[in-house]
Amino acid sequence: MTKIGVDPRPLDDIGTDAVQRILDALGSEVTSATLDKEDLAAELAWFVAVYRGGVVHADRGLAKDREARMTNIRNAARQIIRALDDDVWSLISRIRKTKESSHRAYPTRYPTNPYKEKLDATMERLVEDIEHWFNPSAPPYFLHVPGPPGSTWGARRSRSPFERLVGDLAELFGKQFDLKATFHRRASDNVPDSPVIRFVEQVLKEFRITHQRRPYSRESIAKALSDARTGRARNKR
Repeated sequence: MTKIGVDPRPLDDIGTDAVQRILDALGSEVTSATLDKEDLAAELAWFVAVYRGGVVHADRGLAKDREARMTNIRNAARQIIRALDDDVWSLISRIRKTKESSHRAYPTRYPTNPYKEKLDATMERLVEDIEHWFNPSAPPYFLHVPGPPGSTWGARRSRSPFERLVGDLAELFGKQFDLKATFHRRASDNVPDSPVIRFVEQVLKEFRITHQRRPYSRESIAKALSDARTGRARNKR
């Protein structure tokens, strides 16, 4: 399984059953009769994808490993483009024909076109995309993707990926339920509580987002919410 730091990779998306559990966690004071569950799941998956990209980008070890793998892929693609000329393609076709004939199967040939041209185009596109990723004048790929309408993601580059995720989820909460992303502390145990706290908590649970393999505490969620509301940035780089 691919890891992000010491934590398992979050899920790419969730189903409507998971969305229902998120809605159930909000409590009876939040109504969602007209909410589109599939639309909400897609928006949540978007923000989690941005979070995942941010975590990978912030991890220098993972970034270095990714750069090495991208370099290897680019070099291999270039080598295939150089080596796979018409003569080699014809040779491969004859090898296939001989192999199939030896097994008394109907022999087939690799046609020169369109398969070779398609493979060449794929390799060239792969090199082109990797070159774009390596472009030092541009940020990594996930920063090129435009944010969803109304999102302020990217405006606070100094925040940690988790803080940005909580801030985005708070904005999504306000948009979907027309409620302010505020919280209070329970009189019984002083633990942060509110619909938005429970919303973020359940979203993290459904996407399996953890910190050092442990669920994020409500204190961490509340702190990130407060920082997002006041504009503070705890993780300056």
